[in-house]
Amino acid sequence: MKNLLPLFLILFSFSVYGQSQKNLETVLEEFRMALLKPEEPTLLRLTSKDLTYGHSSGLVENQSQFIDALKNGPASFESFNVSDQTISFSDNIAIVRQNMTGDLKNGDTITKLNLGILYVWKREKVGWQLIARQAFKR
Repeated sequence: MKNLLPLFLILFSFSVYGQSQKNLETVLEEFRMALLKPEEPTLLRLTSKDLTYGHSSGLVENQSQFIDALKNGPASFESFNVSDQTISFSDNIAIVRQNMTGDLKNGDTITKLNLGILYVWKREKVGWQLIARQAFKR
């Protein structure tokens, strides 16, 4: 019986890790869709009030600036696709890296995007919340 306890704990930890990753992948897709069709309640739920949102241009926004720019700014995402996504966990923190390609519309101008993204997500009582993001040009 003593030999079964360590095995059970290992299997349980793999199960929890798998559930956390699947849950976060669902949240990441919800966040991607919120970037395409910004809705304030969704963005408030998915982002921390302490958000630091870094753009590839060097601009850094807090939560309210980020949401306002998505909802009212001159530019909007026309498309947004991710690839080469990796997720690693440490306690209640998840580090997500991904490549993003897409089209950004600003007036009549379409800009092709090819970015690397680093996200830091924290599991809170309300669910996963984005606490930091940094993009860089690829």
